[in-house]
Order: sequence, then structure tokens, then C-alpha cells
Amino acid sequence: MSKLDPQERVEVYEELFELYFSEAERLYAREELPQAGEKYWSAVASLLKAIAELEGLPHYTHRDYVEIVEHIAEKQNNPEISILFSLAEGLHANFYHSFLRKPTFSKHREGVLKLIKKLKEYLNALKLSK
Repeated sequence: MSKLDPQERVEVYEELFELYFSEAERLYAREELPQAGEKYWSAVASLLKAIAELEGLPHYTHRDYVEIVEHIAEKQNNPEISILFSLAEGLHANFYHSFLRKPTFSKHREGVLKLIKKLKEYLNALKLSK
């Protein structure tokens, strides 16, 4: 992807978001929770990468994702974004350890859906300002 310009990379990350998100929803409907959680995580990571491309931020490690989330939370004066991100991290960890029961997983998912909405709004505002 390094040969693509930043706008093309943003488009690729948005396409990846759509792919991961639709797969997450399909897996959730089939109650394959660990796999669904990892796809929700990947969807969130794809949005963070798209945002980072537009803002010139590194986006290669988990630490980078945390920094991007904190950057957004500060710019928007909205600490809830960081809290919602921690729910996505919980779904990511559940992929490896399968510790969330369905009711708890579903609550995490609700928060992640809210985070996705906020990240998409932020990304769209960024794209309009460029």
C-alpha cells in the first residue's frame, strides 16, 4: 500500500472497514462471538488507520491506535471515545481468551457500534475539511 497516495490509502481502509464490519455482523448473528469480536476490532482499526492517514499519524501498532483514539477524544473534548475504545479492546482480547458471555459481549458490541458511528462522523468531517 505504500505506493498509494494518502487518499487512496484512506479509500482502501474504508473498504476494509466495510468488509470487516459486515463479516462481524454475520458472525455475531451466528453467535461465533470470538471471531465476531476480532472482526469488530479489525473494523475499528481500519477506521483509525483511515483517520491517521488524513492526520499524518502513525498507525501500525496497538499503541498507535490508543494514541489516535486519545488524539480524537482530546480534539472533540469527548473522553467517552476512549471508554468505547476499551470495549473494542475487550472484544479483541476475547478472540484470544473467549471469556465474554453473550450478554456481556452484546454490551461491548453496542459500545463498539457507538464508537464506529463516532469514528465515521469524525472521518467524514476530516475528509470534508481536506
